Amino acid sequence: MTPTPRTPLALAAPLTLDGLTLRNRLVATAHATVAVSDGAPTATDAAYCRRLAQGGAGMVITGGTAVAPESTLPQRYLTEAWRPEIRDAVRRRAEAITYEGAVAVAQLVHLGRETLGAGTYYPPVSAAAVRSPREATAPRPLSAEEVRGVVDAFRISAANSVQAGFHGVELHAGHGYLLAQFLSRTTNTRDDEYGDRITLLARVIDAIRTEIGELPIGVRVSVEPGEDSGLGLDDLTELLPRLCAAAPAEALAARATGPL
Repeated sequence: MTPTPRTPLALAAPLTLDGLTLRNRLVATAHATVAVSDGAPTATDAAYCRRLAQGGAGMVITGGTAVAPESTLPQRYLTEAWRPEIRDAVRRRAEAITYEGAVAVAQLVHLGRETLGAGTYYPPVSAAAVRSPREATAPRPLSAEEVRGVVDAFRISAANSVQAGFHGVELHAGHGYLLAQFLSRTTNTRDDEYGDRITLLARVIDAIRTEIGELPIGVRVSVEPGEDSGLGLDDLTELLPRLCAAAPAEALAARATGPL
């Protein structure tokens, strides 16, 4: 008897994303190794990223990549993507992923009012002076000029990442970090142009697009239960269609998390 050919599992099938072909649909989602010294990834970090790709993932997204000095922790264990002098270290991370046949994507984040319990050399900043339930003090509201600086910080960090060999970027707009703080009706109480909750994220996407062209841009959001977050499922179902119309991205990752 001749065996009947089997259809490949959907997860094992290649996927084309804006000209990039993923060997399968398995993704190693963003997380940080903390194997970073003075803001630059170490050889240990690169080896870990290579093992993720060796495991068969079609895409590896690297996390813990900050875009601005005011989002830097004293321990310097987040990659400082805005600094061109660390590009060689970032390139080793990207090459470790691509050497094993995976697509490399850098997740970019600005912590905003969050300090991850580590404290900062800079006062925490946010859309408005609304204290995080995890912090002892309220953040300083960003001026409109400073918000424009945040947009530029994301643009520069994306450009540096791509020049170091990454195939695209993912914007961390979840888990209560700065982009999520602007999306939230609780933390964004502004009455200027950035009071429209999608404006900052849309401008970040547009600015990055001018730098990296048609390479993919992803957005990660999280559904945060409770009134404190201002980013429940109803909020995101309202905001995301407007965001996609204003500044389309190639990929969206959503995650449900616990209370803020």
